[in-house]
Order: sequence, then structure tokens, then C-alpha cells
Amino acid sequence: MTSAQMANLPVFPLPGLVFLPGSQLPLHIFEHRYRAMVRWCIEHNCPLAVGRIEPGHEAAQPGDPPVVEVMGVGRLERHLELPDGRFNLVLAGVGRVRLVEELELHPEGFRRFRGVELDALPATSQGYTSLATLRALAAALGTLLPAPARAIQDSLDRGDSPDIVAFRLGAMLLGEPEVRQVFLEQDSTDARLAQVVEHVAELLGRFSGPGQAEG
Repeated sequence: MTSAQMANLPVFPLPGLVFLPGSQLPLHIFEHRYRAMVRWCIEHNCPLAVGRIEPGHEAAQPGDPPVVEVMGVGRLERHLELPDGRFNLVLAGVGRVRLVEELELHPEGFRRFRGVELDALPATSQGYTSLATLRALAAALGTLLPAPARAIQDSLDRGDSPDIVAFRLGAMLLGEPEVRQVFLEQDSTDARLAQVVEHVAELLGRFSGPGQAEG
């Protein structure tokens, strides 16, 4: 993402949603100002930030409620404009941004911010140990939950950088918005991978414990 894009970044606020890099987000856009926002992003080949509305302010929609400071940024991977002007689209998560300043509303009514792109601290030997642990956990999980185990293994086998692997697995495994937001804001790839390992280990324990075996 360029500095010019970060200086004028459209933001799509949503309640309870935390958009993680490495994931895909399908969206149906129907409100007029957000239709204009999508057209603007298409015209200017601009990324789009999607962030959670601050908890407790969800009822402020369709106004301009406060949003979290750190959110995911995506590029329009696919889009389809329907005959009535609505859009179906898929965003591919490409990074994180910290919002610094809200700008004036675009003339079409959508919100824009000045932001700073956030980089992750690279994985150390601790992070690579976590990746090896995840492979072992996925193998152990295979007979209990074949689909999640296969998805974890496939993500590990794609050859992506450890930070993208961590984000992709976090998007797959972490459900609670509060947990996902903390995960998104964490700068350490090692810490994110450790959190994924902990979650998969808990999942394995839950489905392989004596209580589960007894039905």
C-alpha cells in the first residue's frame, strides 16, 4: 500500500466484525454511500479498510459511530454490480492499518481516514517451533476433526510467510470479536503463532478427552 493510499483511506465500519489479513471477506453492499465508496475504490484501485464499530456504539448506525483504531485492509478481489446498484464483492485481506485522523466525509458521504500501515515483527526460532508444533497438532487432530485438520495442514503447506500463516489460521479458528481484535493488534508474529497453537491444543484436548470418548 502506498503512502498516498494511506493518506486517504476509505473505511467501512461494521458491528462485531474483525477483518484479518490473509483472509477473504464476502460483502453485500446496499447503502448508497457505501455503493459510492466501492465505485471510488474500483476507479482509484484503492484498498478498503474494514473495522469493528466500538462495542456499545452499534446502535449509532447508520450514522458515523466510533470505530476501533486498528483494523484490517483489503483489496477488491472480485466485485459484481447488480442492476439496482448494489454490490456483491470479496475483499482479500492484505494488511493492517492504524487510523490516525478522520478526514472530512467524501462528498458521496462515506468516511475516510489517514492511516499508518502496520508491519508485523518477523518470526524468530520460537515462531518456527510453533509452526512445527502446529503440524504435529494437525496430524493428531486428523482422525477427530478431519476437515479442520486438513485446513490447518493446507495453510501450513502453502509456503507463505509465518505472519500470513498466523493470520490465516487465526481467521479460521478464532471466533470471538474481542479475541480476534487482540490478535489483530498484536505486533509479534511469535505471539500470534503461540496463540494459534494454544487454540488448536485446546481443540484437540476437548475432542480427545475421556468425556468426549464416552459420548
